[in-house]
Amino acid sequence: MCEQLGEGGFAFVNRVTDTVTGEEFALKKITIQSNEVQRLVKQEIDVWKRVNGHPNIVRFIEASVDKANNCVYILSELCS
Repeated sequence: MCEQLGEGGFAFVNRVTDTVTGEEFALKKITIQSNEVQRLVKQEIDVWKRVNGHPNIVRFIEASVDKANNCVYILSELCS
């Protein structure tokens, strides 16, 4: 199950559901259009990992690279 929550210049955010647990998450898909975007995405992930666990910041779960489609997926806690 997937519902689009928002979009930006080079990213989409969807609500996704774990089919085993039923838990909902936010999945951000970022299209890597240039070396600069790639650098910014890496920086975003690095910062998020450093602040992960702070009570006022959405929990980072994982990130994965899809080289075939030139995009990065970031899975995080879903805010409501």
